[in-house]
Amino acid sequence: MIGVDINKDHLAVVETDRFGNPIQTLTIPLNLDNKTSHQTKALIGDAAAQVIQICESTRKPLIIEDLDFQKKKADLRQRRTSYARMLSSFAYQAILTHLKGRGASRGIQVHNVNPAFTSLIGRVKFAERYGLSVHHAAALAIGRRYLGVSERMPQGQRNISDGKGGHVTLDLPVRNRSKHVWHQWGQLNRKLSAALTAHFRAVHTDPRVHQNDSCDSMLSDLVGETPARESLTRLLC
Repeated sequence: MIGVDINKDHLAVVETDRFGNPIQTLTIPLNLDNKTSHQTKALIGDAAAQVIQICESTRKPLIIEDLDFQKKKADLRQRRTSYARMLSSFAYQAILTHLKGRGASRGIQVHNVNPAFTSLIGRVKFAERYGLSVHHAAALAIGRRYLGVSERMPQGQRNISDGKGGHVTLDLPVRNRSKHVWHQWGQLNRKLSAALTAHFRAVHTDPRVHQNDSCDSMLSDLVGETPARESLTRLLC
């Protein structure tokens, strides 16, 4: 599959094999800040064309999240007003429309999957294991969800990426066979959110750390820094 995680300033793309293992990754820059409507449409169209080109060259379907963006945006606005400002220029629905439209015109299947905990699952299970950014790890989780592979939580203590080159260490919830697997992921989501808040607060108040490394842009699943990993040259040849 070709899994895509849509972010404020880029698309994180991952190609998987039939078992859900990552083969290649790509970051497609998509910074829409301070752009006119025509510029925004052109940039989104170019990014969508790159994604569909990858699907064509690999003969694989595209997997994206079936995300209620307005609900997510409202949730982020309640948590921190700067998130809402970041997302105000983020044409999420336009990106989905272009991906689906371009895919249909080129004969590429585009499938939606439930977005529940894909960012968390990618961060916890795949970021460190495969050396992926948290966004590429989320794209991998999106692709794997369509394949129907297991989302069982790992056991014991685990180092979890903070998305900025560091990590936090947490004891993962014990599996409970009487509960749906998403119950445990929900528990971990709350636990990790609190741990990351404390972690970034400590980083922010450390005098040895530059003041620009604030935590405002680090806590959202939909925003963050552009991942440094930018391969997938084989797919774009």
